[in-house]
Amino acid sequence: MQSNIQDLGDAVTIQRAVLSCDHPNKSSSAELTKLAGYLRTRSSRLKRTQDLEEAIQCYRQAFIFHPAGHTDGRETLSDLADCLYALYQQQCGEQNLEQAINYNRKSLLLHTKEHPGRATRLEKLALCIEAQFWCKGRAEDVEEVITLRREALMLCPPGNSGRPDALINLSHALRTRYINLGHMQDVKESISFNKEALHLYPEGHPNRPMCMNNLGLSLCDEYHRAGRIQDLDEAISYHRKALLLYPMGHENIPVTLTNLANCLEARYDEVGHIQEMETAIESNKQAVLLYHADDLRSTYLLHTLAGCLMSQYEKHNRIEDLQQAVDYFRRLLSQCPPGHLHRPATLNNLGKCLIKQHMRLGTLQCLEDSIHNFKEALELCHKDHPDRPYVLTNLATCYVVQYEKDGKDEILKEAVELLHMAIKDIPPDHPFLTRILTLLASTYADHAKALKQNYDPQEFFQLFSQAANHPTATIKDRYSASLKWVERLHGLSSLHAYPTYFALADRYLLMRSSLTSRYELLNSIPPWHSCDAAAFAIEAEDLEKAVEFLEQGGNMLWSQMGRYRMQLVALQGERAPLVEEFTRLSRLMERSATSSISNQTTQRTIEEQASTYRRVTEEWEALVEQIRNVRGFGNFLLPPRYSHLQRSSQNGPVIIINVSVVRCDALIITVQNPPVLVPLPSVRMVDVHRYTLEFIDVVREGPSCRRSLILSILRNLWDDMILPILDKLQELGVRPGSRIWWCPTSYLSCLPIHAAGPHKGRNQNLPDLYVSSYTPTLSALLRSIHADTSPCSTYTKNPSPRLLVIAQPRTPGQEGIPKVKEEIGRIQTLVKSVDVLLGEKATHQAVLNGLGDHSWVHFACHASQKVGDPFNSRFHLHDESLTLLNIMEARPEEAQFAFLPACHSAAVVGNIRPHEAINLANSLQFVGFRSVIGTMYAMADIDGPLLSEHVYKHLFRRVNDGSGDLVDYRDAAEALNIATRALRDAGVPIERWINFVHIGA
Repeated sequence: MQSNIQDLGDAVTIQRAVLSCDHPNKSSSAELTKLAGYLRTRSSRLKRTQDLEEAIQCYRQAFIFHPAGHTDGRETLSDLADCLYALYQQQCGEQNLEQAINYNRKSLLLHTKEHPGRATRLEKLALCIEAQFWCKGRAEDVEEVITLRREALMLCPPGNSGRPDALINLSHALRTRYINLGHMQDVKESISFNKEALHLYPEGHPNRPMCMNNLGLSLCDEYHRAGRIQDLDEAISYHRKALLLYPMGHENIPVTLTNLANCLEARYDEVGHIQEMETAIESNKQAVLLYHADDLRSTYLLHTLAGCLMSQYEKHNRIEDLQQAVDYFRRLLSQCPPGHLHRPATLNNLGKCLIKQHMRLGTLQCLEDSIHNFKEALELCHKDHPDRPYVLTNLATCYVVQYEKDGKDEILKEAVELLHMAIKDIPPDHPFLTRILTLLASTYADHAKALKQNYDPQEFFQLFSQAANHPTATIKDRYSASLKWVERLHGLSSLHAYPTYFALADRYLLMRSSLTSRYELLNSIPPWHSCDAAAFAIEAEDLEKAVEFLEQGGNMLWSQMGRYRMQLVALQGERAPLVEEFTRLSRLMERSATSSISNQTTQRTIEEQASTYRRVTEEWEALVEQIRNVRGFGNFLLPPRYSHLQRSSQNGPVIIINVSVVRCDALIITVQNPPVLVPLPSVRMVDVHRYTLEFIDVVREGPSCRRSLILSILRNLWDDMILPILDKLQELGVRPGSRIWWCPTSYLSCLPIHAAGPHKGRNQNLPDLYVSSYTPTLSALLRSIHADTSPCSTYTKNPSPRLLVIAQPRTPGQEGIPKVKEEIGRIQTLVKSVDVLLGEKATHQAVLNGLGDHSWVHFACHASQKVGDPFNSRFHLHDESLTLLNIMEARPEEAQFAFLPACHSAAVVGNIRPHEAINLANSLQFVGFRSVIGTMYAMADIDGPLLSEHVYKHLFRRVNDGSGDLVDYRDAAEALNIATRALRDAGVPIERWINFVHIGA
């Protein structure tokens, strides 16, 4: 390299000497051109501005000696224009750019349409005008660039070596016009041209990464235009591939990092994975370090980085992120003087930051500044400007905030007018329309009194409906619209909103591939809307709808997982391929949902898994639609109707207790009748919440310390809730001693309803009157009941089911359970076929293998419930814990009965969404165990042997007394009732025996 530079230096010296000897004449033109060439080459190697300036002077002098129209003059003009553009890139002098454009135009006139170099000169002129556009922001410049590049492409037909370059250059110009002027067709053309170029570039071509980057940009634009997340996935993939192909230190790496950050930020907004936002910000920070401070493209970078900081602020609520975003946008605004095409967008973004700053800090100046910025931006946005609907909406938002501070009705009315203008200006299929409609509807609903002259309840009802059902909007925006809809409508009108809300909440959760990530998202969804929906339906005297609402809106995660295990026996025969494909895709969906991500899993692998999940989801949903077209399957996997749900009561009544701020009621479900309403006027949501908090405190402190408080809770439940229900059961002819199922909602899921009673003297309590079981939903109970009637089931009443006992007297890191061996001994005297995994034999793998081989299982070990991460709840074994996800992944095929005297196996205490009931006992029911006994909190070790003895004694009573050979897991609820009565008779205090619950069939 050094020798080449030295050779160039010698050549320059010699050529200067040659020129100093010549008199100015025609021949010296060639010598000047030769010197200019040496100087250009050395300047490009060493970035020496003085060499470039001297080369320009040489070309100017050389051109003087060329006769008009001479071919050498044409080339000299071209070289002169190229040098001036290069000097502009180094010094950013506007005069240099104007001269480069001027000389390029003159050169192009000399390159006829037949000239092989015309396409090159067209692109050179386009480059200069494009640079002028970024400086001055004039729309006519970008239009001319497109015209020039279209002609260049025409001069490069298929087979021409210059075609791929011409394709990506035109694609870039089209994208620039779309971003700034909003021509929708430009996006599709840009994608098409980039894909053709990528196909034409061979593997290893240096332009492939640039082409991938450009294609990623256009795909991201298409996502924002049409709302298809697949376009975003593809864009991210191309940006990542481009980064891998660029050699280290390549000048395009910073801008590609920035583009990747943009896409990740957009996908974070759609899907909500915090890793995506963190990766986006990290990508931008890397890009900042790689950009030179004077790089022209740093404007674009700062804009992107500021946007990422805004999103990070919304996630982490760190005020310093917001302040830095404000600083960046102010800096950008200073670089966009009046008349600059980018000034409206910069004003708009700065205004958005300032209104957020006002909402956080309450600074009035921030609100005033944001309004000022939006007003100026609006003045700069002509009617067809792509940013105009956004600016109108943001200004309207500021006016609504201002109205809430000063109460001036005219401000609110102006906000409404702005939103109507935005709706009129935006294309009807634009995804952003949903946000405008939602804001307008919310404004009408929240400020009806102030807008009385413009107020029409039916109008904002329709606005919410349009927003929630907009076909191109993201699921997140549609869900947000439906949420605001149900929160602002009450009574009969809300009954039309809730089905849409529940359906979108379900789709919103399904955006996440894993159960763990769905649960994280679930916590952002208000937990009580299904209860409120049911309450409104009850007020409307539509009891069946109330049951359907509770089923659709409760236990969403289990409902989703249940779809993957749906049997399609009736579709066998000629429809067998449909069944096979549904089973295959459902297994893939469930595998994705139950998969766990290790610390070694890369971000790219996570993205690939998520992309695969979305593809499989699309195939699965399309197949479901195909199945619905089969006669008799029109309602397949749609929210169940009451006529289907009531089958859950075929073995006894199911009592739903709905607790809402609207009203509280019980609904008794029987197999042949409509729901029976039992109003509970003495029950209030606030009281149930108080009982729950008190019970949580009791459990944390140790139940024996607060026995009087437990009794108080049980008596209040009895007086206000259970007595009215029992009266109605007697009216319905439900005999004492019968089985009943409780399906509690809201905070009631945390309370021991099964043990309610006066608990005084000889008064009968609920366990003395009925045999209680729980079910999280009617569908869950239906699955347990119908599992045995399915033709796929191999269930038979077996005199000797194989029982697996997992026992851990001592677990590393846990307190000892000294009574475990006695418990095992008593079980072995009652059950013929018992396989015991004791102590060090109870390993993680051994237990998983055992679950696959046994239909009955007994866990006599410690367990822990993870409130914030329920799918990580676990049984503590000898070597490592067995998590809920591990059991779900195992899919035990013939599971029937699970006895979990392990601590906290049925706990919902402390759960922020208690009605979701994600605990070990309910989860084992979902996995396939039809009948489960669990504990609400830590049990006393001393109770294990006696409890187990009486449970198994009743279950195996016919076998052991010789009266028969039937062993039925459906006797488990009665067995538990008898066993807890035995504990009571033995003097066990109330806080110990109410701990045990039965779930399922």
